[in-house]
Amino acid sequence: MIISPPFLPQSGFNSGAVNNTDPDQLMTVVETYERGCHGVFPVTFDRRWHGGIHLVPPTLDEPVRAVADGEVVAYRISLNPISDGHIDEATGQEALNTNTGFLLLRHVTDTGNGRTLTFYSLYMHLLDLTAQQSLTGSPANSPQNSSPTALAAWLLEASDNVKQGNGKKVYRKDILGHWGTGAHRRARDTCISKPS
Repeated sequence: MIISPPFLPQSGFNSGAVNNTDPDQLMTVVETYERGCHGVFPVTFDRRWHGGIHLVPPTLDEPVRAVADGEVVAYRISLNPISDGHIDEATGQEALNTNTGFLLLRHVTDTGNGRTLTFYSLYMHLLDLTAQQSLTGSPANSPQNSSPTALAAWLLEASDNVKQGNGKKVYRKDILGHWGTGAHRRARDTCISKPS
């Protein structure tokens, strides 16, 4: 099974360097998206278990993509963000700073000798549908199935409820949505490098 990163930035494909010795320019660019001050794997700096990493591309229009071929287990496409209970100092209102959209994929691959390996990939804090449509516009004809060039029609149906995958297939590099924010936003925005 071939695995790709969840972001495919064009700068990783176009280095422009004639004598570049980097064997994997794409991953070098994607690695810069990881914020070392919060959300690291497997344990955060405040000693909490954390089963993944936070990747933050430099632009909002970089789509989140499937890392491998798989089957959708469950998903939620939220219409709007929610508040994590903190007050926006500028407005005095609760800040709508948390995206609750997610997509869980099951991947099965052959390891050889008649054995298979099942693993899962979870894409959390996917951007809410309202913000996503203001970012990318409302597509005229969305494909029914997932695609590397456009969101599938079923990923454009907002619901605050978790939906079953019901056999939906997703393929490596297909667009799953756009990255949003989680309750960790303030920590990410105020991240300070720790001395080594």
